[in-house]
Amino acid sequence: MGSSIWAPDSVNNPVVNVDNTIKRQNYIATAGQTVFTLTEYSYTPNTNSLFVFVNGFEQPLGISYTETDATTITFLTPCSLGDVVEIVGMIGTTGATAASEAAAQALVSQNAAAASALSASNSAASAAASAEIAGDFIAGFSSTSSTNVTLALTNLTFQTQPGKLYDSGTFVTVASLYDPNVYMAGQVYTYIGTTLIVTPYYITGPTTTNAWLISISGIQGPTGPQGTVAPLLNYNAGVI
Repeated sequence: MGSSIWAPDSVNNPVVNVDNTIKRQNYIATAGQTVFTLTEYSYTPNTNSLFVFVNGFEQPLGISYTETDATTITFLTPCSLGDVVEIVGMIGTTGATAASEAAAQALVSQNAAAASALSASNSAASAAASAEIAGDFIAGFSSTSSTNVTLALTNLTFQTQPGKLYDSGTFVTVASLYDPNVYMAGQVYTYIGTTLIVTPYYITGPTTTNAWLISISGIQGPTGPQGTVAPLLNYNAGVI
C-alpha cells in the first residue's frame, strides 16, 4: 500500500492514503454533539469498515456509537466541548483489502499508544503539580526567625519568612532552635509581609535567644485533674 497523505492537525478535512483505500476525517465536537456526518466518503454500515476515536481512544461499536447510515455515526453518550473525534474508514468495492485492514489496525495501535502516552504524561504532570501544592501548603505551617527576643507575656515581634498561614488569631508555638525546653505558646496578633507579632499566653521563662522555630499549633486544652500521690516507700523499715 502506498504512503499516507496526512496532516496531524487537520480538522474537518478528509485525509486519504494514495491508493484510496483508507480515508480519515477529524472533527472538533461541540458541547453535547452526538451526530457526526462524513462529507468526503461513505461506507457500508456494520461491515467493520470504520474505526472511531475520541481524544485518541478507540470507541467500541454498539457500546459507544452506532453506524446510523452510510455517511453518519451517532454517539450514545454526548461528546464534551472540544473532544477530538476521528473517523477512519476502510473503503473498497468488495470490502477492505488485507493490506488496508492491517494499515488501519496499525493506526488503531498508533492512536492508542499516543493516547496512553498523553494520559501518562498528564498523570505525571498532575502528580507533580499536586506534590508541589502539597509541599507549599505544608511549608506554610512553619517558619524560622533570627530576631533577638526575650520571652515575656506581652506582644512579641519576629521577622520571619513571608507567605505563611499565620492568620490573625492562629495559635502558634515559638520554640528555641537551641533548646526545645525554651518556648512560648500564643496567638498571632498580626502578620504583614515578614513581620509577625505574637501575643503569648504561656512562656517557659524570660529566656533570650535569636534562633526560633515558629509553628502553627492548636489551642491549649484545660488542665486535667490532679492525680493521686503515691505513698513514699520507707527503705529502712521495709514498710510502706
